[in-house]
Amino acid sequence: MVNKSKSSFYLHDKTLLIVALRMRRLAGIKQGNFPFTYLGCPVYYGRKLKSYFKELIRKIARRILSWQNQLLTFGGKYTLVCHILQSMSVYLLSAMNPSKSKDTCIPKEEGGLGFRSLHAVNNALFAKLWWNFRISTSLWSNYIGNKYCKKRHPTVSRSVSASHVWKKMVAIREEVEHEIWWQLKACTSSFWFDNWTKQGALRKLKDYLSKEMREHIVNNILPCTSEMNDKAWWMGSSVGNFTVKSAYHLGNGNHATSSTYSSHSSKAMKAICYLCRYQHRRATITIIDSPMVGI
Repeated sequence: MVNKSKSSFYLHDKTLLIVALRMRRLAGIKQGNFPFTYLGCPVYYGRKLKSYFKELIRKIARRILSWQNQLLTFGGKYTLVCHILQSMSVYLLSAMNPSKSKDTCIPKEEGGLGFRSLHAVNNALFAKLWWNFRISTSLWSNYIGNKYCKKRHPTVSRSVSASHVWKKMVAIREEVEHEIWWQLKACTSSFWFDNWTKQGALRKLKDYLSKEMREHIVNNILPCTSEMNDKAWWMGSSVGNFTVKSAYHLGNGNHATSSTYSSHSSKAMKAICYLCRYQHRRATITIIDSPMVGI
């Protein structure tokens, strides 16, 4: 049952008044106004304003005032800022994109204070969303897939006229996808769009392969026989499980990786040799017959 007294509906400012009146009459629910706060996060459209972060600023200010009468050393203050103040914004950062920090987030070795970059933390949290979207079969994952990836593979789907969350997920997608390795079992992965080689997706190399080579690869690959779905592993950690910490260090350049095939000529030849060796061993990979494969 829906508690109508505690419920509201929201419309764009340019929505016709007659539409709002009709919805009030039919649903029996009052109309709310943007922006509003839901589960601790501001919900709005348009430009992000400083006023949306007032509640977070008040919480941090109250915590700082409680330390005012304590005799703390510089090291003590640094510890409180790193482990308490910066942690207070993590929940909000999982839904909103903050402004970039500058001097305070420079490593100590380079003359900065070494604080965590809120922008990097935000990227790591959205990397977790992308990971969950790609590997899970939850209701949320299925909803996002049907809404934004119905006709395209997730790695090439667009973010035009999409929500803020999906746009941010797409912005971080390239770096995250390069660290996801798909272990082949039932071969449910996409040949061109999923990273099953541990070297990155092969879609960037299609322009460097002739039509004859592509046809040769497809015609000489046998179907899989396993009944288990392909398993995703996170290459950013030693155990293969995704963690926000590993994604944060990856975004800060603390993990040796190359996000894309920047040197196309040399890496294209390596990938072609890899495919030839794989075909010679009669690899069991299936090609998903989809119009986006484009072979």
